[in-house]
Amino acid sequence: NPSETLKSKEKYDLLIVDEAHRLRKYKNIGWMGIFKKNNEKLGLDDTGTELDWIMANSKNQIFFYDSAQSIKPSDVDAIRFTDLLNEE
Repeated sequence: NPSETLKSKEKYDLLIVDEAHRLRKYKNIGWMGIFKKNNEKLGLDDTGTELDWIMANSKNQIFFYDSAQSIKPSDVDAIRFTDLLNEE
């Protein structure tokens, strides 16, 4: 659960994220208040996502991502994962 990453005082060395296409953004979710508070903890505004939480709270990440399974408006946009792949 991406919210769990906020509980650790130190960054995780490695986070493995299965079903990464299910990571959410602040859109069409039933728990907007908690989501907003989690973003605030990291200094993010409403554009912050669960992907941002994972990136902020870990040194290394492995994402299992299938763009064909991203179907909800609350799913993080595919371009965010493409951008991660293109970072140097």
